[in-house]
Amino acid sequence: MLRLLFRDQEPAEPTPERDWVDDVFARFAEREGLGESFPEHETHLIRLVETFAPHVGRSEATVSTWIARHARLFLRLRQGQSCTVRTYQKALIWFAANWPEDAAWPDGVPRPSPQIGEAA
Repeated sequence: MLRLLFRDQEPAEPTPERDWVDDVFARFAEREGLGESFPEHETHLIRLVETFAPHVGRSEATVSTWIARHARLFLRLRQGQSCTVRTYQKALIWFAANWPEDAAWPDGVPRPSPQIGEAA
């Protein structure tokens, strides 16, 4: 799995302070320009839905269905569960593409470029 994400790099040896999962997340965050904030991705998604859902007059479960094809994404995150990097990326891109112009993007949450998904 690590070789698919980072073909040109060997996985780092786990340490008690940092296991291989943290290493993958840190490399992803560095590559995507997310800095040290990536381990807080669940918090980012919750902050986004807390701002977005009331603004558009929909429930968090409805927004979850639009993003993840099931209504439980944000419920699971609130229960302390995690999501995959792919789900995190997909949700960030979805929110960026659908964010209301008259709503402020939450501070401290990385926002993908509006050009993501457009033809070059």
